[in-house]
Amino acid sequence: NQALVVADRPAAGEPFAIVRIALPDGARRQLTRPAPGLLGDRHPSFSPDGRWLAFARVASEGEADLYVAPASGGEARRLTTDRRAIRGLAWLPDGSGVAFASQRSGGLSLWATGLASDATPVPLVTAGLEGGIRHPSFARRGAAGAALAFATETRDVNIWRARIDGLPEGTTVVRSDGRDDQPAVSRTGRLAYLADRSGTTERWLGDADGRGERQVS
Repeated sequence: NQALVVADRPAAGEPFAIVRIALPDGARRQLTRPAPGLLGDRHPSFSPDGRWLAFARVASEGEADLYVAPASGGEARRLTTDRRAIRGLAWLPDGSGVAFASQRSGGLSLWATGLASDATPVPLVTAGLEGGIRHPSFARRGAAGAALAFATETRDVNIWRARIDGLPEGTTVVRSDGRDDQPAVSRTGRLAYLADRSGTTERWLGDADGRGERQVS
């Protein structure tokens, strides 16, 4: 049977649940039933053989755990007790477990766990990537074996200057590929701000028009 699984609210104000949508006719069937008070269930994924459904049950934006349930619906079984953010998951190519992007050790990295409730997650990719690892996906075929793809997230925050007489347009005065924020302008026209372009967040100083910038901490 061809179908999609998505996270959706059964009704306004209720937690998100995993819903199966049949592709031929669009018929919907609710597969999970999170308790009231939770944000709900997210990141659904079918196992390679189509028998199981893995998902994250989210209590808050920074608090979630991994669950698995029969793909046809039924009681969900909890696989982790981390209560840490999960940002995507995918079944291992052989169906023996689930890989998930989690903050269980601090930054977002990729872990894998078996299907037993007492299985211990093991690290898959823990390299220090900016923005961490999110939304993993495995290619299950290929001469070179299974391939892994994932996303990372970066922030590009710049400092702008705008007039306060109602004109909507502004001008960028400090720009880099990283984060430039928390600006403070002195009475003499100097601009102090924080930037992470050197690898760590440090204090920088320059003219109010962005020229003459230099790191001072």
